[in-house]
Amino acid sequence: MLFSILLSFLAVIQPISCWGTLGHRTIAYLAEKYLTAESQRFVDILLVNNRGYDFSDASLFADKVKDSRNYTEQWHWIGMLTCGAVVEVT
Repeated sequence: MLFSILLSFLAVIQPISCWGTLGHRTIAYLAEKYLTAESQRFVDILLVNNRGYDFSDASLFADKVKDSRNYTEQWHWIGMLTCGAVVEVT
């Protein structure tokens, strides 16, 4: 019962709190662990830089530029088809 209440609370509060920097970085680090070798090479080519930026830094890009580059706002959200309903993932 307590678990259900906590889960319900988190489901309601999640859209309000959003992912934040830590959440974006955490998901990026986890996603990177599951890349195939070919995908990892492709990402390495895309993210080549001399500033020490990594995969998790790329996950923050959309949040960093959405206010200064209004045309990029639509890049920040992804619509997913889940069980016949479109779910907006931010």
